[in-house]
Amino acid sequence: MAKNYVVQFGSGSPALITGFSPTFTVFKVVPGGGSTTPPGITEVPTATGLYYFTYNPAASIAFVIDGGASLGSVARYVVGSLDPVNAVDERITELGSSLNALGTTLVAIGLSNGIAGASVTAALGGLSSSFGSTLTDPTTVFGFLRRLQEFNEGNSLFTKSTGVWQAWSRGNTYVLGASTYPGASTQLANKTITDSGSVITKA
Repeated sequence: MAKNYVVQFGSGSPALITGFSPTFTVFKVVPGGGSTTPPGITEVPTATGLYYFTYNPAASIAFVIDGGASLGSVARYVVGSLDPVNAVDERITELGSSLNALGTTLVAIGLSNGIAGASVTAALGGLSSSFGSTLTDPTTVFGFLRRLQEFNEGNSLFTKSTGVWQAWSRGNTYVLGASTYPGASTQLANKTITDSGSVITKA
C-alpha cells in the first residue's frame, strides 16, 4: 500500500511558499543508482505550502525535489530518501490478514486430509489413553507419555536365579507366588539380564 509523504520548502511558515509546482530532479534506487519513475507532487489544499506525493517504494530511493527557479537556492531544494520500512504498519496489517487466511486454509486442508479436528484429537489422546503392555504399544501421544511415567514410577522385579527383570506399571498390586507386591497388574517389560563375567547384557 502506498504512503503519503509531505515536504516543505525552506524554514518558517510553509504557507509563505505556496502555489508552486515542484518536481523530482533525482529519483534513483539505492545503492545501484538506477532511475525509476517518480510520482507527481501536489500541494495540500488550500494554500498550505505543504506538498505531498504518494509512493510505495519496493527498494530504497534517494530523491531531490526542485521547488522552482523563483525560490532562493537555500529553500529551493528538498533532499530525502524513501524506504520500504516506511510502510511497516501497512505490512503488519497485511501480514495479520495473511496469517488469518493461512490459518483458515490450514484448518480446511487438515480437515480434508484427516490431519486436523477429530483426527488430531484422536492422535493426541488423553489421560485415559492406554499405555500398552509387553505385547502392545500405545497408540496416542498421551499413551506414550503415560507409558514413560508408568515405567519410571512403577515397580521392577529382578529374579537373580533366572536373570529375569520385569517392569510393572504403578498403582495396583500383583501377586508373585505367595507374596503380593505393590505395583500394577500391567507388565511393561520383560528382559533377561545375562552376566558373562566381563559383559552384562539385557535382552
